[in-house]
Formats: sequence, C-alpha cells, structure tokens
Amino acid sequence: MAWKRGVRSYPVASAPAAPGPTFRDFNGVVNLPAPEVVHQLGLGWTRADFGWGNVEPEKGKWIWDKTDQLVETAQADSMEILPVLDYTAPWAEAVKGQHVGPPEHVADWEDYVDHVVARYSRPPFNLRYFQIWNEPTREAGFWRGPTNRDFIDTIYLPAAKIVRRYNARVVFSGWPHSNSLAELDGLLSDHDAWRLTDILDVHYFGGSAWQHLYDYWLAAGKCSGIWQTEIGFTDNPDYLPNAYLRALDWALRSGWKDPDQYKVFWYANWGVGHDADKCLSKTDHGKIVLTDNGQRLAAINDALGGDALASFTQFKTTPPLAPTLDESKPTAVGFKVGERRTVVALLLNKVGYQSYSSVTVRASLGFRPKRVEVVTASGQRHALDAVYTTSGVQVVVPLKSMLDDCSNCAWIVAYVEFERL
Repeated sequence: MAWKRGVRSYPVASAPAAPGPTFRDFNGVVNLPAPEVVHQLGLGWTRADFGWGNVEPEKGKWIWDKTDQLVETAQADSMEILPVLDYTAPWAEAVKGQHVGPPEHVADWEDYVDHVVARYSRPPFNLRYFQIWNEPTREAGFWRGPTNRDFIDTIYLPAAKIVRRYNARVVFSGWPHSNSLAELDGLLSDHDAWRLTDILDVHYFGGSAWQHLYDYWLAAGKCSGIWQTEIGFTDNPDYLPNAYLRALDWALRSGWKDPDQYKVFWYANWGVGHDADKCLSKTDHGKIVLTDNGQRLAAINDALGGDALASFTQFKTTPPLAPTLDESKPTAVGFKVGERRTVVALLLNKVGYQSYSSVTVRASLGFRPKRVEVVTASGQRHALDAVYTTSGVQVVVPLKSMLDDCSNCAWIVAYVEFERL
C-alpha cells in the first residue's frame, strides 16, 4: 500500500460548529510549548508553577515578570494556562530547607495566594482556574507536614477560600498514583473540603479512575470536573492513544457538555537526554521535532480536532469491539466531529491482531461520505474502498498495514474517517 502523511488544515482557535467540547478543551501539556507545536498537537491548555519563592523571594517583595510572560505567551498562542500555587518560600519555611513543608505562619501563605489570584483573575489576564499545590502526600509526593490531613488545614482550605473569593475555580492538588483514590475521597471529606473544590485533579491514574471519581463526586453534584494534570511520561508508543481515546469516548458517553469538565495534561511538552522521548517534543540539531508520543497526539488531533465533539455509537465491528476504559482490552470508539466528519477509532492488542487479518466497520452515518480513509497511529493515510448498503457504509481495515506503522508497538491504532460532502 502507498501510504501518505496527511494533516488536515483548520484554525487553531476554530469555534465549535455547535455548542460542545472540542479536542482542544480536553488536551493540555505541562511546560509551555512552541507555537508550531501548539497548532500541530491541538493543545488548548498548559500548566505552569507560579511558585511562592519566585514571585515573593522576600517578604513583601513581588516579582511578576516571569509569570506575566508565561500567561501572555500562552494566551498569544490561544491556550489557557493553569497556574499551580506552590511551594513554601524559603523565608517562610517552618523548618528551614523544607520548601515542601508548611509555612511558619499560615497568614504568609494566604497573602501569597491572595496576591497571585487577585492579579491573574482580573484583566488583562482573566484566568479562571488555580491549582493548589502539587501531589500533597508524604509517601511519594510533595508534602512534609505532620500528616496528609494537615495539608488540608494548613494549605488547601485557606487557599481555596481565597480563590473562591475572586470568583475563580479551585483545582485540587494533583493526587498522585502512589496513593489510593479511597484516601483521596477521605481527604476531600475531611472538614468538607470538597465544598471548596471545583475540579478533582489526579496524576497517572488508569482509566478506571474516571468512573470512580465520577460516581463518587460528580454524579452526587459535589464537584464539577475531573482533570489529570499529569499523565504519560513514558516512551511506550502505545500508551497515549490508548489512554486518550478511551477517556474521550467515556467522557462523551457520560454526557460531557461543559468544555472544562474533563482534561488531560501530558507530562511534559519537552525534555532532554533519556527523558526526551517520554515527552511530546525534543530538539534535534537545533530544530523542534515531535517524539513518537508527539506524532501520536498529532494524529489524534488531525482526526478529532477542529470542531465540537459528540459520541458516535451507530456502528458495529467484526469482530465485535465494545467500548471500555480497561486499557488491557481491545476496543472501538466512535466520534462525531462537527457536522462533517465521523471517526471510528480501533485499538487492538497483540492477541487481537494476530487472531484476524482485518476489522470490518459498518456505520450508519445518515450521509454518503465523499472520502473514506484509514489513518495510522503516526498519521499515515490510505483510502479505503467503501461498500454502500441501505443501512449505511461498510469498510474493511487491513491490520497488517496498521502494524507496519510501528514495528515495536504492541497495539494497533487506526482511525477510520468518513468525511461528508
């Protein structure tokens, strides 16, 4: 087969064809990316530390140059930025040299939070969300107070009250996978901390976390969203599409309407040395290039970016592939992208693609597509022959050709795209 690399052209900040979330609403990154990477990867958000010791290196001395520039650069590239309010400034430490411990005086922490939120929640910046601290656990995170619950009293609740005072929204502190979700549930229940929490934020959890947090907090109306502000940091080329596509499908089938309800932030945008291939981009002979992870995110953006997303379920596959958040199982998930594109994404593990040579997709589209293509995980395109029936359109996806796209991959990822006239 003659494959070609194809990139769809659409504006970075295109408005949805109808009210609803877009891929850019879902898609974020840690570390500020270069403008060309923002467009190619469909990034709508970035996360950055607004560290206490950097903006207030001495009590009462405020330095805003770097944080102002972060916000201005992100907004110039049509991205939202999530400031992280962390850690204790050296001059304020209760225990000298312990910047991830509590401050000697909580009032100093409150003053820092008040200055940051007052500045950036108002014009010309108009930031809407603020994350309080990062991975606040003693076991493997960034908290060295007496207990994890002391974090709630000393850091979280004082800061959350200030964020809410400025009509901004509170993002919880990036609960790490080293600690259980049951422990997080208990911590948020302590002193009713959930009442001052808008967004539940976890790091590096698998697909089942989405359902747990939804059932425990969102379905009960206690919190309004679930974000993972760190995910990835792996050079396994299978991980990113496996995690993103399942989460997107689950979110849409769960009734996702508010664009800010669900997000993931890949860690990180760029890296050096051995860690570079775990990121989305790296420098090669002075030029910014995409890693394997970056290529896979670019392919998702090419398939699903540009317009409002909706769940598409009017399709069947042979062999049958059911939607699931279980990242060990093969699946097929469907998306409508605006009014002109429908995509069925296939995720097949080694057991699946060694058992059969192709997957047949039958879709009831409600229109006759002008173009039917299959796209590989890294963005290689090939036209598919379509058979039209009274019930819709049928295509056969050859799996071996999908596997040739990545010789060291344990999974096949394929996007079947139907473009209408």
